[in-house]
Amino acid sequence: MTFEDLKPGDILLCPPTPFPEGWIGQAIILLTGGKVSHTAMYCGEKGGEPRIAHSDLRGIYSMPLKDFLDESPGCYLMRLKDQADLLPVLHAIDSYADKGNPYPVMNFGVLGLLIIGNRLAKDTLRNRAFYDFTMLVGLKIIQEINKHKYKGKHAMTCSQFASQCFTDAGALYDIQFDKLILGFGGVNSIDDRASLLDYIMYDNSNGLPLPDEEDTHAVPANEDQIISNFMGLMRNDSNDITAPEYVEEHELSKAALKLLIALCEAITGVKPSSPGEALDLISSNRNYFVTPDDLLMNAANLEELGYFDKSILA
Repeated sequence: MTFEDLKPGDILLCPPTPFPEGWIGQAIILLTGGKVSHTAMYCGEKGGEPRIAHSDLRGIYSMPLKDFLDESPGCYLMRLKDQADLLPVLHAIDSYADKGNPYPVMNFGVLGLLIIGNRLAKDTLRNRAFYDFTMLVGLKIIQEINKHKYKGKHAMTCSQFASQCFTDAGALYDIQFDKLILGFGGVNSIDDRASLLDYIMYDNSNGLPLPDEEDTHAVPANEDQIISNFMGLMRNDSNDITAPEYVEEHELSKAALKLLIALCEAITGVKPSSPGEALDLISSNRNYFVTPDDLLMNAANLEELGYFDKSILA
């Protein structure tokens, strides 16, 4: 590869450096069973030098590509298919980098426990019911941490940051996953496990009206079922554990809109004036659970263009 192969909006996925310096990255790939541990977004040339933006323990910020590659053994280059204009993605990158959103150190423990639970459990309906409930509780914990520890700022890991930038850019840019590493069991279509907030993004939500104020505390149907399955599990009644039910898409979008407004107000303390504003303030549930290896292996609309190291700048 040459430097000319890079385009603004590209995703860079890096394997960890060897022990002992790269022990955190090595622990990540041990948990995920993959081969990359860090994600960055290529921003193009600014001020006469190529730059990237990423999230690490210091938060989300921009830095020269040269300095980034000096600290990395190399990167896989991933690009969104069939989209030449990534300006909306770049706007999202710059917005988060300018704000300096924090890194979710406290959330990382929740994600690690979920990954361990996922890898240790056999793929059975009973285990799936337990894991779904654990994941729901984990999400609620993450949201409470964001509200109190990070004061409503959207704290993101490196892969969450990359995925969220594409989500913020709109439905044409949102990354489509065949499965997620944190999805329970084998191949797991995102359509089977999409959160309600995912649906609103695919439905041109900015054109939808806000729900009536008294309806903003709707409980999502999928949460009801997750809890119902878990209660059936606790009663040791396998007949109460069911596969996910499907809801008509227009009904799901309506419920998603209500949930979006309620969650936004609960997490950030701000009642949004439009669905678009709400999406700017909080992320989809799904993006909380995206890992670097999901972007490398499980994203249907990303293509891998090659591997490079710092010699690309020579």
